Amino acid sequence: MASLWLARSEAGPALEHLAQADRLCGPPCADAPALAVLRARLALLQGDAPRAAALADAALALPALAAATGVAPGAPQPAAERANALRVRGLAQLVLGRPAEAAVSGSAALEIDRALGLVDRVAPDLQLLVRAHEQLGQEDLARHYQRLAERAEQARAALRGSGRSF
Repeated sequence: MASLWLARSEAGPALEHLAQADRLCGPPCADAPALAVLRARLALLQGDAPRAAALADAALALPALAAATGVAPGAPQPAAERANALRVRGLAQLVLGRPAEAAVSGSAALEIDRALGLVDRVAPDLQLLVRAHEQLGQEDLARHYQRLAERAEQARAALRGSGRSF
């Protein structure tokens, strides 16, 4: 539920549900990486970019995510959470004025999300890269990523509107 509230930019309810999830997730907890990423997203939503970056780095250091450098067949969840943490780290780095680091994080997230076929995540990764390259003054590269982001959004809309179940 915390993730849904974060998607709606509702920090209060997200914090409540995250606290509840923390209480329910005793050691060892298979959901610890996802909760760590949610904490980083919440910090970013609350405007605390330094804390968001630190929490994203801590999530990436968790054994489950640190080991998820590739996309393992049949076990996509750790890789997907790694991409989520990289995306949050990249967004925080943009706020902190570190666009080169944001571009590295965004590229890594994009690589994972493309490999997993997560169409809902590819467009945000590309938008992160647009912003990073704009801040770096690399307008041609920013426009390239913007075109890709627009195509990703169109593909996502087409998939949602197809009415087909997979």
